[in-house]
Amino acid sequence: MNHFGECLAQPATDDQLITALVAAREALAPLASASVDDTLRMFEVLQSLWLPGGEFFARAAELPSGPPAGSLQSPVARLMSRMRWEQRLSELTTPACLDRAVRWRGRMARAFPLGLVVHSLPAGGALDVVDSALACLLTHNAPVLWLPDECRHFAALFLASLQRADPHGVLSAAVAAFVVDEKRRAGLFTRAQGLVDAFVDWNDGGGPVGVQATGARRIARMPPVLVGVVSRAYWNDCDRPRLFDILRTESRWREDGSAAALDTVYVEAGVDLAAVLDTEAGSHSALTRMPSFKAYVGVDDLAGRLAALPRPATCCVGGLGSAERGAYLERIGRHVRRFVSFNAFPDEIEARLSDGGSLLELVHVMEDDEDGGVADLLRDVSERVPYYRDARPEGEVSRLDRWPFLTAADLAREPVYCSRRFLHEQVAAGAIFSSGGTSTAPKYALYTPDEIARSTEMLAQAFRANGLRSGDTAINLFVAGHLWSAFLAVDEALRRCGVYVLPMGGSCPVDEIVSCIARFRPQVAFGLPSLLVGYARHCESAGIDLVVERIFYAGEHFNAAAREYLSRIWKTRSFHSAGYAAVDVGPIGWQCAHCHGGEHHLFSRDVHLEVIDEEAVVTSLLRRAMPVVRYRTGDRVEWVTVACPCGSPDPRFRLLGRVDNVINIWGCRVAYEDVERALLEAGLEAPALQLVVRERVGSAAHPEQLLVRLERVSPAPGVVEAFIRKLHRYSGDLAVALDVNSLRQRVAIECLPPGTLPRIERTGKIRLIVDERACGQA
Repeated sequence: MNHFGECLAQPATDDQLITALVAAREALAPLASASVDDTLRMFEVLQSLWLPGGEFFARAAELPSGPPAGSLQSPVARLMSRMRWEQRLSELTTPACLDRAVRWRGRMARAFPLGLVVHSLPAGGALDVVDSALACLLTHNAPVLWLPDECRHFAALFLASLQRADPHGVLSAAVAAFVVDEKRRAGLFTRAQGLVDAFVDWNDGGGPVGVQATGARRIARMPPVLVGVVSRAYWNDCDRPRLFDILRTESRWREDGSAAALDTVYVEAGVDLAAVLDTEAGSHSALTRMPSFKAYVGVDDLAGRLAALPRPATCCVGGLGSAERGAYLERIGRHVRRFVSFNAFPDEIEARLSDGGSLLELVHVMEDDEDGGVADLLRDVSERVPYYRDARPEGEVSRLDRWPFLTAADLAREPVYCSRRFLHEQVAAGAIFSSGGTSTAPKYALYTPDEIARSTEMLAQAFRANGLRSGDTAINLFVAGHLWSAFLAVDEALRRCGVYVLPMGGSCPVDEIVSCIARFRPQVAFGLPSLLVGYARHCESAGIDLVVERIFYAGEHFNAAAREYLSRIWKTRSFHSAGYAAVDVGPIGWQCAHCHGGEHHLFSRDVHLEVIDEEAVVTSLLRRAMPVVRYRTGDRVEWVTVACPCGSPDPRFRLLGRVDNVINIWGCRVAYEDVERALLEAGLEAPALQLVVRERVGSAAHPEQLLVRLERVSPAPGVVEAFIRKLHRYSGDLAVALDVNSLRQRVAIECLPPGTLPRIERTGKIRLIVDERACGQA
């Protein structure tokens, strides 16, 4: 008898359970045919059934026993959220590896399911039923749920909803749930030798003895430890009725037994929370399952009490005053894994699930170590490039992580006009380019003709992916000359795309550029954002009506105000990165039509990317004449681990700004992005801005000033005040170190006419941060 897709109405016999495990193997084959995206779409349908108005939202209210509907429907629906599972997928190397072998960081990787996974669920594990089943299905495993009797009715309802969401049974037929008394589980597992591939155990580390006997993987889970804290400062200012409602909700969670609830609330001395609750309730009968309340005296005492817990708290629900929050988190942080405010806790569902549960535990990831592009490069440069010959690590040279980092300063010390230390011994010819020199002294890079051809083909691939088509007219407005590579590389890439090319260049007189645009009316423009805005202003002044459908940009940040202006004046519909690249390295990333903002795909055939302390560290497999190994780019990035809808196997990453786009001032770290966000939300949009840090002579109280320079008309005083308050809110350091009034005295705004912010003469770029202090940044 095959009980997959069912939940027995009565406790199963041992023979029935063994028969079901044998039948499980039949469910693995169709399960493997479902892609990650197929599974996520099914989760969306499933969630709709449990939302208000859905069939199972109503049916949950009719459960004869188990968790009441009122406390369970919303949490169940949140567990099924596609967004939640996309975030969980970030635990894997790359989500696409669940479906096929993909290139990832220079290697081929493939994730394989374990197979048949038995979940031995504890009492009070109704939400774990959902989480365990969906985690297995997403990773192509077949879950078998052994339940306590109190979970039986909810599990039956959940499996019925799975069948409704997946009527063909591709996924739902791979799930089974049975009521199994905990005393029977160890012996039953011993009987199941050879049938089970993994066992998920909620027994605090005990586990059935049969796990070791069969060699199956054992995955431990621990019940969550939830604690609360109410400080005196919070108590004096909080919304007490709201706090009481939250604690009453916790009482219902504990009464339901459907998932974890607050165990203990630590209350600072002087706050008699339990007595007030008793009075508020009118009688204690309504609060029979409240958490226990324990007093503490100061943050050090609280830290000691948390340290004495058998293991770190899974989540601390905090009622803290804003001024004391930083001090509390600093002292108790090592004893708590997550911190959630009381106001946010009712919507917090992850903390109520059993501790642990990475998707990585449910798969075996295979990586092909012999996909040796990087290893071959390292062996070659260690023998034939003088710089790397001297820098090579002891022992095995083919391991990238043993090599030292390469910096811009290293390249600058050995320029190719007087040194061959970075050149391969077989190099006899090539083109020499210079970096733009926005933040450092110029550096020089040599490319052979083959390397130039491959680089431009990579750029052409990116342009075509964003809609550039044969027959389009494209104007190239990147700056030419000065040994700069961007104009030449884009020009050649455009020719490979089969378009009409207008190789104008951004250093031509503005009148000539505007005249060219007016005559040829290109559908596509390439250039620096700040220069493109300038050309659009001239078009606006001259009354030239244009439609430049797409803009490809590089070299500068493209802020929202500049995009809005070009959308209005040139009627631009889409903005795309012309490619993430550095002359020292070559092309690094490209955007498809689904990449937004700073998201890029890695050119994984030609580039190996490491993310170390948020910095992009690049090894080029393309650059063999003048190799770069573990080059620190100075760019902040993070991996985007959710699969891209375009289907490319190239992994994605997101640019977060420059590592050095952070100002150290007033003992705080202020990020350029925080200033830009505050300006935008305060209504101080500007196509171009620059931050200047300077010393104020004669001002002992505030010797350092942050000057924000904007190309725009002067704002109203109320708008400036809104900016100050938003900057105070968004910059975490400022919020802790300064009050709003103090910040107001330290920040100034200077508005300039369009095009008057100083540009770097050779490149036309705006220097985003200028530090005029005698000592520079601390």
